[in-house]
Amino acid sequence: MKRRALLLAALPTILLPAAVRAQALSSTEQAFLAKLGPDWQGVTNGPTRYRVIKSGPATGPLVPLVSTATLHYQGRLENGKVFEDTREMGQPAQLMLTRAIAGWKQVLPLMRKGDVWELAIPASAGYGPSGSASGKVPANANLFFTIEVLGFVKPKLSSGL
Repeated sequence: MKRRALLLAALPTILLPAAVRAQALSSTEQAFLAKLGPDWQGVTNGPTRYRVIKSGPATGPLVPLVSTATLHYQGRLENGKVFEDTREMGQPAQLMLTRAIAGWKQVLPLMRKGDVWELAIPASAGYGPSGSASGKVPANANLFFTIEVLGFVKPKLSSGL
């Protein structure tokens, strides 16, 4: 766990834009987080909370923020309504983490292949006042995600030629 804590301490300025880091939580977001039980852990770089459902190998590499991850996930609104589920869609998602919502960026660099974690993401670290582009997530919605890391690919660095 020390490596995870050190990683988080080093990355806040990379993971979140300054406007999001400085933003105070709304009373609705504060109430959402207050309902979570004692098994939910916080991160140092944002308001997102997580709890471990299943751990992968403890010695595996952490998911780099600059990677493309292969994941199964289920996204739910605060009322429990599922808005997306990769298992129901029949295949895992492949996602460039740099393009993920802030709540995912706050937690995924702490995860390893095989980990299954549940995330509680306040609206400001989710889709915010706009909601999702698909319209499935309304504006200012607090969210839950269950994420399973199946693998990831680090980007290939240029040879400088």
